[in-house]
Amino acid sequence: MILRHDLPPEAFEWVGPDVAAREAIATPPLSYWADAWRRFRRNRVALGALVILALMVLGVLFAPYLRPFTFDHIDLSAHNQPPSAQHWFGTDRLGRDLFVRVWVGGRISLEIGLIAAVLSLAIGVIYGGIAAFFGGMVDNIMMRIVEILYGIPFMIVVILLMLVLGSGVMPIVVAFALTGWMGMARVVRGQILQLRNQEFVLAAETLGASPAALIFRHLIPNTMSQIIINLTLLIPDAIFTEAFLSFVGLGVQPPVASWGSLVSEGRLQLMQYPWQLLFPAILISITILAFNLLGDGLRDALDPRLRQ
Repeated sequence: MILRHDLPPEAFEWVGPDVAAREAIATPPLSYWADAWRRFRRNRVALGALVILALMVLGVLFAPYLRPFTFDHIDLSAHNQPPSAQHWFGTDRLGRDLFVRVWVGGRISLEIGLIAAVLSLAIGVIYGGIAAFFGGMVDNIMMRIVEILYGIPFMIVVILLMLVLGSGVMPIVVAFALTGWMGMARVVRGQILQLRNQEFVLAAETLGASPAALIFRHLIPNTMSQIIINLTLLIPDAIFTEAFLSFVGLGVQPPVASWGSLVSEGRLQLMQYPWQLLFPAILISITILAFNLLGDGLRDALDPRLRQ
């Protein structure tokens, strides 16, 4: 065999794959939240639920201004009228326009749901984070307190607050915030217990980070996906609780309306005037269903264990 060593490099041609193309990045890198949003958009059910909730918020904000009535305008000459061109959802026993009252009542229900859920989330996240971080005796004592509070019926808390604060929106918000945070505390505690001994936490602790910094800058942000998912489930729970309390007469009082109080008033006229119950009940059902579907979609998008 004769080997030629005098051939210049130009005499050779690369016949394999293009090295530059092979080493190039085919797709731009995605952050965790960008990838979660991409996965969420593929879930048409969850995306539809988000659109429905956005329309619901726009409705409670602007729909009452579409009609020339106020939520407390009484017109006895137009009482118990069916849906028509003048009164789109009909009227109640006092002649008040139900379209305006339903959407104004939605403001109260959504306001209670959002505020109560956020307060419960804040209390539960802080409580569960502290219990899981310090562990040991602190964790045992704090979790035993949670178990004791679980044994107190919710209705007793509401009735006691009604006696102290009176009836209305604030007692409902406070009652739900005082009882709804315990589930969130358990979720956050479980997540932080899994992260407590991770390398990034030990590194931050070695560099001198305080317990507060470790909890609020390193541990809780890494549980944000579970927190967001549980928030979407807390909101419909708070809305349903408000509707139930208003239905039994412990919620908002006339002339202020909420979906629960409208359902309570409509049930008295169900056989003769069913539209008075139908419209607020439909909006409650749609809102709660949309929040639940949104929560399922967020769980699929944010939980890395469910990625395919």
